[in-house]
Amino acid sequence: MNIAVRFWGNAPNDQLLRILRVQKRCSRLTLDANFHDNLVQLFKKLQWMPIDDVIRMKKLCMMFKIVNGECPHYFTSYRTCVKNTHSYNTRASFHDHLAMPKCRSNAGLRTFHASATYLWNCLDDKFKTITHERNFKKLLVNNFLQSNSDREHLTVSRTF
Repeated sequence: MNIAVRFWGNAPNDQLLRILRVQKRCSRLTLDANFHDNLVQLFKKLQWMPIDDVIRMKKLCMMFKIVNGECPHYFTSYRTCVKNTHSYNTRASFHDHLAMPKCRSNAGLRTFHASATYLWNCLDDKFKTITHERNFKKLLVNNFLQSNSDREHLTVSRTF
């Protein structure tokens, strides 16, 4: 599943729904569950995340590496803060948000740079203060699993 994220990371929601259906079937097969069993509970028992959350987690882990300088130099343009682009006191500059790249279409919003920057800016500050990737990933996975256990059913939401 983790390898497929690289290929399906920017796919439209209708294609991600197909993968989610396969995940649902696999969870039923793994636990020998009935068709009418609650999938949220099955995913919780297996500690699985839906495909859209896996994509978000992978993008955020890569963005964590970029922000902390653990990636090659060609990613340095991804670390531009809003407060460095203008001198106005805005919420984005106060919270050290990263500057979003300018996109002219939805295809541009699906790029890694735009979608990962958007996801990073939506994170709580408690995630951004973590210094080790392992701790970041663990907290992120726990956060996604907790938010999924509060759902009534599994759906695919926008990943960009």
